[in-house]
Amino acid sequence: MVRIIRSKVYNTETATKVESYSNFLGSSDFNCIEETLYITKKGNWFLEYFGGAGTRYSEPVGNMTGSGEGILALSENEAYDFLEKHHLTEAILKYFRSWTEEA
Repeated sequence: MVRIIRSKVYNTETATKVESYSNFLGSSDFNCIEETLYITKKGNWFLEYFGGAGTRYSEPVGNMTGSGEGILALSENEAYDFLEKHHLTEAILKYFRSWTEEA
């Protein structure tokens, strides 16, 4: 998937896939969410997403809502928050080790 956001090209084919999250509901389920975090060669973060009609990714279809998919550009903080929220520890230690400290 390719999207241009604020004059920057975000391409899932040329970026590095960092980590994915899914709630493991089938794509026909209204609450299905699938998200994949990427980083570009220039260090820009983005999220490729798919969400059912009952999720934050839903899109209008006439007077109803349907599933939605796309790409969101993320800040470095938002990328870190995504990884932490989904307990993706290995990716945090690989990309954000300097942000962490021993407890």
